[in-house]
Amino acid sequence: MDHVPPGGCLRLIACEDAHTAFSGTTANVFHANPRFYLSRVRNGTVESKVCLCAYRDQACVRKPRMVFSKEFRDGRVHPGIVHGIVNVSVDIVIFPACRYHTEDGVTFACFDELRFGHNAKPTEQPFVFNDLMLCGIMTELFDRICVVGSGYMGNQIALQCAAHGHAVNLHDASESVLLKSGDAFMDFLDRMIDDGFAAYDQRQRIADRIQRTSSLAEAASDVDLVIEAISEDLPAKRELFGQLDEFCSEHVIFATNSSSIRVSRIETATRRPDRMLNAHFVQPIWKHPFVELMRGVATSDATVAALQTFMRSIGVLPVLVRKESTGFIFNRIWRAVKKEALKVLDQGIASVEDVDRTWMIQMETPMGPLGTMDIIGLDVIHDIEMVYYEESGDPTDAPPQVLLDKIGKGELGEKTGKGFYTYPDPSWQQSDFLKHAST
Repeated sequence: MDHVPPGGCLRLIACEDAHTAFSGTTANVFHANPRFYLSRVRNGTVESKVCLCAYRDQACVRKPRMVFSKEFRDGRVHPGIVHGIVNVSVDIVIFPACRYHTEDGVTFACFDELRFGHNAKPTEQPFVFNDLMLCGIMTELFDRICVVGSGYMGNQIALQCAAHGHAVNLHDASESVLLKSGDAFMDFLDRMIDDGFAAYDQRQRIADRIQRTSSLAEAASDVDLVIEAISEDLPAKRELFGQLDEFCSEHVIFATNSSSIRVSRIETATRRPDRMLNAHFVQPIWKHPFVELMRGVATSDATVAALQTFMRSIGVLPVLVRKESTGFIFNRIWRAVKKEALKVLDQGIASVEDVDRTWMIQMETPMGPLGTMDIIGLDVIHDIEMVYYEESGDPTDAPPQVLLDKIGKGELGEKTGKGFYTYPDPSWQQSDFLKHAST
């Protein structure tokens, strides 16, 4: 029995110890398109993952602590049995006191505390899994994360996951880029520590959670979530996700950190469009802790719910984009600023410095739009602008000449030592930058 059909039931048999089962409870499940996986544990070894359904409701779960993982919190495995499908290790679940009315009119009671595991007590009361609780279960199953792309954002995404306890496979097809990413990662980690978002005594432990590899097959093995952070190149993203689809287990969720490309333009390259979505972070993640989640054509509710819970678990606020939108929420607003800043510069209306000064003073930000573009990379800015231009065909969406000139000279921003400013120590970082205007 691989899954439970809508309206079916699972019998949860709790175990007082690793060998003795006692009376269990009934979990009624009604979700038609489940994507939740539990680990088969036997003698402490994970053998496989199977699918579990869920009934969606609006109940609020307090302090969910159900654990389905490779080992119990205290280092011991306490298997339970879910209708003979899977052995699981379980800690404690705390539910709110409430009642559920199912589609067939049957009422089930939820009780405040339900215990499984070594100190469990027999109970005959039924309960219903709810959507939020299952998300908690799935978050526990996001043991190892694969981040593809070890550039500016890929390193930060890997760091955010590692800083919250996750093992990360960080992949880049370029050996040289991958080699440099180690230093960049530690720089980001030190900034996170300096900003008070991580403890110094955890520095090495966080760093040790990152495994780097140029082999995509190796990076995608034994993971539960893939977050892609390569360049804004649609054919390259489709090719990558097609390969990942071959390498990854069926349960793995795919997310793209694309700044502008809708996942619906990528999802058909895989056989799992229901388990794909946009997940767009902004930099630096630890100081700007939100992520924009956007569905594709077929993204399931379970996938969205699982990613919402996972993102909260790594300290970022998941903001749901309610309909497909090139650029999502933030980047549509940021693009208006970026586009006008480039136009003001291209038309000779103001200097680079004065464009940024006016913005920094008025908006009270540490850098202006042109300095921000330097940090992102002017080649990346160009690629994003081309996505809008190719979709609209509107000449006003084409990258302006001032941007094309910079790219033609190889002046891509901070990473090449020169963009709109010269690096290191650009003038916008100087203490007196806002005290003088261009002449």
